[in-house]
Order: sequence, then structure tokens, then C-alpha cells
Amino acid sequence: MKSNKILKILLPIVIVLIIFAMVGKKAGWFGKALTIKVAVENAEKRVIVETITANGKIQPEKEVKISPDVSGEIVELTVKEGDNVEKGKLLLRIKPDTYISQKDRSLAAISSARARLSQSEAQFTQADLAFKRSKQLFNEQTISKSDFEQAEATYTVAKSEVDAAKFSVVSAEASVKEANENLTKTSFMHRCLVQYLCFW
Repeated sequence: MKSNKILKILLPIVIVLIIFAMVGKKAGWFGKALTIKVAVENAEKRVIVETITANGKIQPEKEVKISPDVSGEIVELTVKEGDNVEKGKLLLRIKPDTYISQKDRSLAAISSARARLSQSEAQFTQADLAFKRSKQLFNEQTISKSDFEQAEATYTVAKSEVDAAKFSVVSAEASVKEANENLTKTSFMHRCLVQYLCFW
């Protein structure tokens, strides 16, 4: 009876061990030596080419950085990277709308300044005549000193306004000149004497 109990315990263990041994042999866990696959070819003379991947940057021998004198949106680009560029060739065109508007405002400002100058000169002429009349009347003691001083002050103010109006005209003329130059600069030309390749 005791041997039957041992047999019942050992029999399942033996069966499990046999199944484990069969599966292990098929899977190559034991029973075979470790093998390594090797590629074999006949010996012959060859040129070995080794390829290396690397990062780098191509730089020109001589680099010329160019930039337009005015800023804005580029609406036309007449050259490509690597093109040969000659002096006087159009490189790019900048959208001129802003600079046309600036020129129009400058022209309006100069018209306004000239109109103000004309008005100031007319007022000065009137003040000058009034001052001369007042001076003569004051010398003849026909008007009071306060009336003469008022005519003199009006004359001085009118003269100062003419001077200020003249400066305004000069300033407006300078603004028109600057606006014209900026408008011209929207077409960017290559100005160097030497030919260069373009790199953007």
C-alpha cells in the first residue's frame, strides 16, 4: 500500500520529466553543441570601398553678404543661388506700395508747407506795412506807445512765422528727396565691380 502511494506520486513526476526532456531536445536546450553560422567565400583580390556618413557644411571661398537699404516684402527675385551676378543686374524687387505712399505724403506735406509759407509771407507784408505806419505815427506822436509796441510785436511774430515756414519747406523737401531715394531702392541692383556667385 505504501509503495502504491509512492508510485502514484512518482509516476506524474516522471511523465512531466519525460515531456520536458522531449520538448527541451526539440528546442535545442540540451543534447547539441552551440553552433554559429559563418559565411564562407573563395579568396580573391578586390577593392574595398568604405562609406562614412557624416554631417558638414559647404562654404564658398569668398562670401559676399548683401542686403537692401530698405526693408519690405520681396515681390520679385531675379537670381537663384549659385547664379553668376554682374554689376548693374537687378537682384530683387521689394514691394514699393509703402514707399509710394510715403512719397505721396511727403509731396502733400511740401504743398502744405509752401502754402503756409505763402500765407506767412502775406501776413508779414501786412504786419510790415502796419509797423511802418505805426512807427511814423508814433514819431509824429499821433498814437500811443502801447499801440506802437503792439504793431512792433505783430511785425516780429509775423517775421518769425515766415522763418519757421521756410524751415518747414526745407524739411518737407528733404522728406520728398528721402522718399524718392527709398522708392528707388526697392529695386535692388548688384553694385560690386567683381562678379560673384549668389548665396542666400
